[in-house]
Amino acid sequence: MAASPQTLRAPLRTILRAKWTILGNHVAAIRSHFLIHLFVGLGVLFLLIGGGLAFFQWLFLGLMGFEPFGPLLMDRLTGLVFMAFFSMLVFSNLVITLSTTYISKEIDFYMAQPVPHAVTFTVKLVESIVYSSWAFVMLSFPLFVAYGNARGAGWTFYALCALLIVPFVILPAGLGALLTMIVSALLPARRSRLLTILFGLALLTGGAVAIRLMGGQPLARQAVREFDFAEMLNFLEVGSSPLLPSLWLREGVLAAAQGDAGAFLFWWLMLATSAMMSLQLCAWLIPALFYRGWCLTHDSPAGPTAGSRGGVFAAVDRCLAWLPLTTRTFLAKDMRTFWRDPSQWSQLIMLFGLLALYIVNIRNAAQQSAVIGLFVGRFQHVIAFFNLGSTCFILSILTTRFVYPSLSLEGRQFWAVGLAPLRREAVVWEKYWVCWIAAVLMCEPLMVLSNLILGVGGTMMLVSTVTVAVIALGLTSLAVGLGALTPNFAEDNPARIANGLGGTLNVILSLLYIGATALLMFVPARLADLGQIDTSPYWQRWGAFHIAALVLINAAVIAVPMALGLRRWRRMEFV
Repeated sequence: MAASPQTLRAPLRTILRAKWTILGNHVAAIRSHFLIHLFVGLGVLFLLIGGGLAFFQWLFLGLMGFEPFGPLLMDRLTGLVFMAFFSMLVFSNLVITLSTTYISKEIDFYMAQPVPHAVTFTVKLVESIVYSSWAFVMLSFPLFVAYGNARGAGWTFYALCALLIVPFVILPAGLGALLTMIVSALLPARRSRLLTILFGLALLTGGAVAIRLMGGQPLARQAVREFDFAEMLNFLEVGSSPLLPSLWLREGVLAAAQGDAGAFLFWWLMLATSAMMSLQLCAWLIPALFYRGWCLTHDSPAGPTAGSRGGVFAAVDRCLAWLPLTTRTFLAKDMRTFWRDPSQWSQLIMLFGLLALYIVNIRNAAQQSAVIGLFVGRFQHVIAFFNLGSTCFILSILTTRFVYPSLSLEGRQFWAVGLAPLRREAVVWEKYWVCWIAAVLMCEPLMVLSNLILGVGGTMMLVSTVTVAVIALGLTSLAVGLGALTPNFAEDNPARIANGLGGTLNVILSLLYIGATALLMFVPARLADLGQIDTSPYWQRWGAFHIAALVLINAAVIAVPMALGLRRWRRMEFV
């Protein structure tokens, strides 16, 4: 039987008050590292907001100058960006809800208390909305500002955009929580790994099919003189299905910019009512599915779980027989630990799904660049370079989320490893080389495949693949080195470790590193693509600076964090 509002109100107030106290303690702790947090905050603002604003301002103002298709194309491109944001929000909420609402010691504590299940689920749903939406708000801020500037909108435009954002972030949170609740009740996370993987593949396939069916047909590459503007109009219909929340947001933003109050109210109500309906569906299903799903996530498979030499781990162990025994032992331990944590490998599955969708979108971008090329010169080269930056950005997410917490997850029981006849540094180096190899194996195929789809030249292909391998060394060094320098042995949740001070610093330094490398590489890559690198006056004057700066930055990022981390690891006391 569903609990009454009076029954829910008191425990909800108690939990929210405790959360507020925890937040206050975190804010108080920041005061002791004020300069670090100030540096981190300014770095985020400069890189994400400043860089995004400059890019969207350049793109939108350029498109607005080409009547009559430029403004229409700007609106459609904005809709495509919103569609990508919505997909990422759904995936993000799926992952966060699984790890915080089902596989969490905090939930185990609530379940042992006289707290209604609806209160527990509501608290974690609010957390999921906050954790998943802050990045969207930061990334979308420069887009809204640039759009408003291009349209000449007043200050009311930005206030109305804020009203649109609220239901837009709640809707994917409700959908993600609803889907996670159903999946957890039918496919227990700790027992049906294969079924969960198949379910993720089904979602991926459905997403790819949906992208192909959202309207519009692929554009064939043509010379500008042969371009058919009917195909441009066909392209402008991509992502314009009336069932997509991204279209509702796009139309609401356009209505706000044009001052059309009636249209704005209509599209805002579309988002708001859909968001409220998703929350209501969750409320209806909580009594039937939430507790069942939580119980199944703590279930265990019947039969033996160890001792078999014919399993996957045994096969991997035989393939790695050439490695030293200590390295092989630590590697086997890390693999088993990773596989036993559903919150880890489920996030990796979701990430692979996003990468596959990214490849699909790269294919569409390559086919549609002929349209944008009419307004933005040599847009194909811009896409190729942004593809390199996107791949490095994905790599920074991987290293921050999975590599940085790896040493902290060894826990306080690491003192037992210290009794073994092996140097402490061996553990750090094992993490470093294994993580670097894994990063290269995951990102290099993505880089090569996306370059082949984009049809870039051999020079850009060579530059991008070498760059990814070198940046992988630097990002792995940052993650492992900072992980050894600022370990958190008191926490066993890798997501919280990655979201701590050290993880945040790792994200900022990774973004600064990628940004500096990309800026230093853009001009020589552009000149090489044009075949002008030997004759360019700019390169003759500044070429040595670019090369020296690239070498120094990469050498420092690869060497310094590992040196500091190893020194800290050697001197650390494990009790």
